[in-house]
Amino acid sequence: MITNISIEKLHPHPDNPRKDLGDLTELAESIRAQGVLQNLTVVPRGESADSPVNGHGAAGEPGAGAYTVVIGHRRLEAGKLAGLAEMPCSVTDMDARTQVATMLTENIQRSDLTVYEQAQGFQMMLDLGDTVSDIAKRTGFSDTTVRKRVKLLELDQKTFAQSIERGATLSDYAELEKIKDIKRRNKVLGFIGTKEFGWELNSAITEEKCKEHKPGVMAQVKEFATEMKNSDCYSGKYNYFDRVNFDSDDPKVKKPKDAGKIKYFYYADDRYVTMYMERPKGEKPKKSKEELEREERNARHKELVKQAYGLRLAFARDFKVTNKNRATVDEMAIAALFRGSYVNQDTFRDIYCIETKFRHTWESAEKGGETFDEALARILGAEGSAAKNSLFIGSYLRLERGAESCIGYCGNFDKHDSYDLLYTHMSALGYEMSSEETAIFDGTHEMYVKEELS
Repeated sequence: MITNISIEKLHPHPDNPRKDLGDLTELAESIRAQGVLQNLTVVPRGESADSPVNGHGAAGEPGAGAYTVVIGHRRLEAGKLAGLAEMPCSVTDMDARTQVATMLTENIQRSDLTVYEQAQGFQMMLDLGDTVSDIAKRTGFSDTTVRKRVKLLELDQKTFAQSIERGATLSDYAELEKIKDIKRRNKVLGFIGTKEFGWELNSAITEEKCKEHKPGVMAQVKEFATEMKNSDCYSGKYNYFDRVNFDSDDPKVKKPKDAGKIKYFYYADDRYVTMYMERPKGEKPKKSKEELEREERNARHKELVKQAYGLRLAFARDFKVTNKNRATVDEMAIAALFRGSYVNQDTFRDIYCIETKFRHTWESAEKGGETFDEALARILGAEGSAAKNSLFIGSYLRLERGAESCIGYCGNFDKHDSYDLLYTHMSALGYEMSSEETAIFDGTHEMYVKEELS
């Protein structure tokens, strides 16, 4: 039964998952003109254990004759703005668990809740005794979604709330789950919604891989090699033997067969371990100090360029051609047609996740497996998103140089105009360059050797 209740006796639910009610101006104007078209759902503020405020109003006054709103918080506040004295209400009896579930379901159905508010609502239901399966049945979400939302509450709440204000998406938080360490995850959380997010995410994943793999790799290295100082690497006393990157998926150490006869040494940092062997007496160094330092610098630079390549590749894979961006894609296609380079087969494989290693039919016939030409024909003949985005992908492949370096022989910046062309068109389509990418490709990165003016 619907009854009119004094607005002074109606109180917002303290556990309402929706914290921000939004702009109420239009709703208040509508209520002034047409009245309240849909009643509120309320529960009495009694003395029962299930009562949300245990018999007391929001300001601590006795709860006799007072009610807690379960459905209709925006209407209540808009009614106050409109100057109403009372509101039409349906008085019902719900326990605390059902109240929270009802509010959560109502807001979810109207897409009113942020991810953070959903997570808080699910946690409240868990605290009240519901299981994950119970919550899934009540709200219509899957068990997996409920678990993932609740897991978000492990993050720093202030940083999480700020990320939502910056327009974070569910896919952003899904990407964040790739980071295992909660401290590192919270750090990267602070970049969600900014152009630095992709770079910081990949860097954190790499750091975590390195930290995970380093102990095992170093245990193998120490079986046959002795630690050395970084300065000794360039002294000319040693010959280079091997290097193992800790961020490899399955890093392996090649133990030399003559380890008992020749002395081996190593130097390790957070990213990789480099191994050397003692240079025989009288033998000249194979490389000068300058050459070794240059190779070290170039190797680090190529790692950064490879990371930038991965970010561009991810954008290209996820990009969808629409009527809105079609004109921009056409401009990119024209630029690629007249100024693009050859199509790199490795990049083609990367973007379509082709596993074939054979470039020619005769190789495939001998070793078995799909050739590059066969894979190309299969993809171009396919229907769906791959075919629809073929113009964009084709343009991207002609402009993309892959994981090439912009560093010159002497360590100076070696500009490639094709990168400017690629980033110009990708930025027009929504790609955001990180600060690291900008510095790498405009020549301002700290790793470049500054050219002296004559």
